[in-house]
Amino acid sequence: MRVRQARSNWPSRHIRQAFDVGCGYGRLTMVLMEAAAAVAGFEREATFVEEARRLLPAAVRVVELSSN
Repeated sequence: MRVRQARSNWPSRHIRQAFDVGCGYGRLTMVLMEAAAAVAGFEREATFVEEARRLLPAAVRVVELSSN
């Protein structure tokens, strides 16, 4: 599903929490921010984690997952 299609199907701020597992640099995480009161992204790749933290607002928690 494309991000634009997903956005049109989500209610605005009616979801308490949303988690983006494998968030990459946060493209879908940004969309989730429109639908949820709290959002967290989880990613294994350190370079993606750094980029997501740079691109996303400080209110979005980005967690680096261990590959172990």
